[in-house]
Amino acid sequence: GDTPLAAVVRDGVGLRFRRLGVDGASAASGKGLPPIASGAFLGKASIGTVLPSPAAGEVLLPVRGLDGRAYTVTASCRAPASGSGAYGQDDASSPLVRIPMSLTPAHVASIGDRMMGQPYGWGGLNGGRDCSAMMRDLFAPFGIWLPRNSARQAESGARVPLDTLKPAAKEQRLLASAQPFRTLVWMPGHIGLYVGQQGRAAFFHNMWGVRTQLDDGREGRAIVGRAVITSLRPGAERADADEERLLIERVGAFTVIGGNVSEK
Repeated sequence: GDTPLAAVVRDGVGLRFRRLGVDGASAASGKGLPPIASGAFLGKASIGTVLPSPAAGEVLLPVRGLDGRAYTVTASCRAPASGSGAYGQDDASSPLVRIPMSLTPAHVASIGDRMMGQPYGWGGLNGGRDCSAMMRDLFAPFGIWLPRNSARQAESGARVPLDTLKPAAKEQRLLASAQPFRTLVWMPGHIGLYVGQQGRAAFFHNMWGVRTQLDDGREGRAIVGRAVITSLRPGAERADADEERLLIERVGAFTVIGGNVSEK
């Protein structure tokens, strides 16, 4: 009830048994559980996992007992060692933060950095994230609960439609009005995060591939398959790029998370 919530902000965080219940409950209260050794490995948690946290570095987990009932155990959290776990991230910071974490560009960027280069996972395939899962997990530590699919995520804040504009005007509107690290950029079937400008609008997203035009006129795909920062025109430099299917052509709206945006 009153136990605060915490979010995991690293991938590959180990969860190890510490004690029964919240405050060292009696063995009788856990009679349906098999013996669990102190420090026993219970599983791993990833960025975006939200759990009750009675104390710093601890979370509460439900465990199925031999009698089929659910029991609560307290687990300690351990970040993966440097070079292990999720893609070689360092282990200098805590794997847990109390919700809500302050929504600042630095905080969003720090979590996003840990997702960079991760493989694309269709619908969570092999434990990976697709574009909308990455946005959902990225914003969970800030107490922002995004829906699972991209179309509904695009309706989760102050939405600015762009679908009637030409590509250059879409990007200019985005650069003029969007807020870096808190603005979702949506197009049918895809979503990502506006992170500022590097000559053009910079876009953080988990991307399956670039649409191409095959010699026989059929649509092809140059596979990217990972979390990247690109412009809204990735693949435009390719000779086989399908220019009518570039991301900027398909962008339909942007949505500011947790705040309003000027309509001017």
